[in-house]
Amino acid sequence: MKNREVLNNKKVYKVESKNKFTMNENLILTKFYLPIIGQNAFSLMQFLISETHEKVSNLFFPIDRIKKSIQLNKEELSIALINLIKYDLVKLTEKEDKIIFHLIEPKNRKEYFECKELTNELEIKISKDNFNILRLSNIATTTYSKIDQLEKIKPIVFAETILNRKLSSNEIKLIETLSKDYGLTPLQINLLIDYSVIINKKIIVNYILKVADTLLEKNLTNKEALLKFFKDNFNKKNQTVKSTEKTVIVNKIKF
Repeated sequence: MKNREVLNNKKVYKVESKNKFTMNENLILTKFYLPIIGQNAFSLMQFLISETHEKVSNLFFPIDRIKKSIQLNKEELSIALINLIKYDLVKLTEKEDKIIFHLIEPKNRKEYFECKELTNELEIKISKDNFNILRLSNIATTTYSKIDQLEKIKPIVFAETILNRKLSSNEIKLIETLSKDYGLTPLQINLLIDYSVIINKKIIVNYILKVADTLLEKNLTNKEALLKFFKDNFNKKNQTVKSTEKTVIVNKIKF
């Protein structure tokens, strides 16, 4: 397909979609697709989606309408369209001077993270830390619940993610103390932080240090032992641990 010819000003277009694009799909497009398709392709996708909401969606319009609406020249629009097709967000049907843009629903969160090609590219684009934050975030589907991922994310990043704010100087000092003075691993620190947030709804420095002392006394280093320790403590406190969109559900983790 020659996109330059497709976007000829003499042609007309309309947009079709089998699915309605809700806030859920828009979140996925913004968080997972925007970094890899680029701003121009994202703008084009949003414009095409908006066309499906119009009462005149069955009418054909001149291609120039797109260019003027999102302020892209022919070359920029051509590249944007190529990216949407490349990442399976749009398909085209052409007949003489008419073009139909068929919108394709983006992959859901589970499908996206099962696609190595997409996740590898996304991680390169946004950095490893930001990628891990996305894995922790409950965007569109289930909460994060895999303990293996806690070994790969920096405690400060993890804490700021589940608290949805920047850490205070005391909280940063706590993490440094746990790492340097206590010699704890990122996994141990992250579990301690999450445990405090689940039990106390916040990070309590003395509480975490007390539990950290227990970890050292019991020499709890491997994942299975750590998991059993936190499970037992949950049971002792008779806590009902429910999934939320920002906390790790330790008592549901399976190896």
